[in-house]
Amino acid sequence: MNTDFAPINIASLFIDVYVEHEPKQITYTLHVPGLLTLIPAKPITSNTLRPVLSFQNLITFEVLHEYPVNTTLEGIEELAGRWPSLKKLSLNEELLVMSGYPTLDLRALIPFARHSPKLHRLGLFMNASTAKIHSTQELNPFTALSVLSIGTSQAHDQDVVAEFLSQMCPPACELVADITRTTFSSPSCRKLKEALLLKIKRRSNFWRRVRDLLPILVRVRRDEREKSKALQEELEGCSLMAKPTSSLPDRASLGTYHSLSAC
Repeated sequence: MNTDFAPINIASLFIDVYVEHEPKQITYTLHVPGLLTLIPAKPITSNTLRPVLSFQNLITFEVLHEYPVNTTLEGIEELAGRWPSLKKLSLNEELLVMSGYPTLDLRALIPFARHSPKLHRLGLFMNASTAKIHSTQELNPFTALSVLSIGTSQAHDQDVVAEFLSQMCPPACELVADITRTTFSSPSCRKLKEALLLKIKRRSNFWRRVRDLLPILVRVRRDEREKSKALQEELEGCSLMAKPTSSLPDRASLGTYHSLSAC
């Protein structure tokens, strides 16, 4: 535990996989003597990532894979709570297999806003149409987030999504809905199928209205908070002015005073 690469000393970790093969296709090419049946590959899950949670001082963590990270809101809560020093997290938001797995919704942002005050770049793949936030639940916005990358995520109701994000994102936060793997991966993996590129483009275009609405709604909320704060301060000032500076004697005390004087 005292070595340079002990979990407590690791600050950055990247897990990138570019090959466009399903896990089953990979196992078909393998031959293990004495093993009649190969065990099917499993998707990346919360259990897959759990050993990495021991890296308490991690500030950068990136996963890039064709398939979704099959996790839950509980898994995200655990991850965010164990990595308070995070500054950059990319949890496979640019996946290419966009169906067939359960996905996170917008509620996945809440644990990071609560537990990761230094986080300035966050990448998550989400189904942005199923956020079920109770009307009385308090949403604490990110304090340092400058980039929210949602990759190939989907959003159905742009206005609702923009309204929610305006409660979470700082004024200067940039919303990115696109893929970057075609610019830095190997040549064989940069060329994606036309049907897949079209699907990615449709999703990216759908986020355009959210991207346009977000800064407007963030400014409106900021102005509302400032007006509310000013009104509260004004009310507190009026309350202090209304308090009497000294108390006048009542009639009983005056009568007692005169009676004593008479004596």
